[in-house]
Amino acid sequence: MARYELYDQDQQFFITIDQETNYPPGSYPRFLNDFIEQQVDLTPFAAKRNNDEYGALAKHAKMMLKVIFYAFSLGIYSMREIAGRFLRVHVDFIYLAGYCTADHSTLSRFINMYREEIIAIFTKTLYVAHNMRYVSKELIAIDGTKIKANASKQFTGTPATFAKKKKSYEKMIGNLMERAGRVRDREERGEITARYAIKENERIERVKKGYENVIERIDAFLSGCLETEKQEQVNLIDPDSKIMEKDHKYFQGYNCQAATSEHGIIVANEVINIATDRTSTEMMVEKASAALMDSGLSESEAKTIPYVLDKGYHNSKSIGNLMRDDYNILIPTFKHTSAEESERIQSHHCNLRKEGDQCILQCPGGIVVKSKGAVKQRNQYTHRFLIYRSQCSECRYRVKCMDLMRKDKKFEIKREVFDNLSELNELKERMTRPDLRDVYNKRMGTAEPVFGTIKSARSFDTFLVRGLKKVKQHWSMICTAFNLRRLYTLKN
Repeated sequence: MARYELYDQDQQFFITIDQETNYPPGSYPRFLNDFIEQQVDLTPFAAKRNNDEYGALAKHAKMMLKVIFYAFSLGIYSMREIAGRFLRVHVDFIYLAGYCTADHSTLSRFINMYREEIIAIFTKTLYVAHNMRYVSKELIAIDGTKIKANASKQFTGTPATFAKKKKSYEKMIGNLMERAGRVRDREERGEITARYAIKENERIERVKKGYENVIERIDAFLSGCLETEKQEQVNLIDPDSKIMEKDHKYFQGYNCQAATSEHGIIVANEVINIATDRTSTEMMVEKASAALMDSGLSESEAKTIPYVLDKGYHNSKSIGNLMRDDYNILIPTFKHTSAEESERIQSHHCNLRKEGDQCILQCPGGIVVKSKGAVKQRNQYTHRFLIYRSQCSECRYRVKCMDLMRKDKKFEIKREVFDNLSELNELKERMTRPDLRDVYNKRMGTAEPVFGTIKSARSFDTFLVRGLKKVKQHWSMICTAFNLRRLYTLKN
């Protein structure tokens, strides 16, 4: 007969936690604990408390910061989950919390109360990384990713759309009232029990209350539109979020930006509610440069580091401003193929130049056209270059350019391209240099793993907070937790 060790789930036992034995210096909880203890100044946290003589004792800022950032490092972002599932039973959380507990509302109030102080901890991680020589001068890769907002796309629309939706919800409330009347009639006839009728009425009231809540939001939105005369699309749940597109799918969300060093340390982060990346080119380069200077680099060192960005950041005005400020930026130009290789001749296959104030275009066939001045079109100024069909009778690119149409060819170039033409030409020359191309080819291997780790390994795909201000703080905290985990990995 087999013999087994004693197995009794009813026996009681004690768990003892010794810092030196259970959490030696090589463990991540100990690393995070030492970082908060040694690097974070708690004076700003204490300054916001006014319970010196009266009031309840506050939860210690050290304890709250350790618990929150450790949870974010593991991919746990819900305050309810932290307080309910981990803070009371998980040994690592018990050690970092010093045997203290806190409910989810206390954790949430702490984050809201110390928004700027918590965001400032991100700079501390960069300072430590620089001292550990993990902020190299090889390159800074800037990229963005779309993250879902805590809002549904069905609550996005214009005032006209919501006026129609309001009528639909009012009709559904009317249907619910008719349903309640039928339940009451069936109860009076004895077809259903009183208990069943009560449960059914509770369901009806619950759904009705949800519809009324939506109608109240619509009324508030429509009244605000009457005052401001706005007609753009807005989401009622999170007005700061916008419609984003990824992999041909549309959702309500935010555009999250990150600048990463070669060692995988995030040096700057930002959140915008604009789908395109080209509006954040100048902002992200300058923000990354300022963060590097705060960590200890000089201004010249920060500017000479190559800032590599993908083609989605190509913005003529931003490129011109950055290059005039002596930033070393690398962005691929739009001339991906030559006129011979392309299926259709477009404006980026043409040669552009300026002679004084005169803007000139030379098409691949050699025809030279001068602009008569910029014309305002769709809230921007554009130079138009018209080439008559009769001029292209013997051109070898005629089929590609005219596309067998019985029309003249018209090229349109934004005015900002000519305003920054010398800088754009210099950028084209940079991108042809083999050494700089080798630097640029490191972009994907530097920037993409950051988002892959955050979104896949740590399961962050939706914000749990609403409003751009809170979303920015949440993204900064995620980047801080990422840096802490990355510093621990590099150190060990």
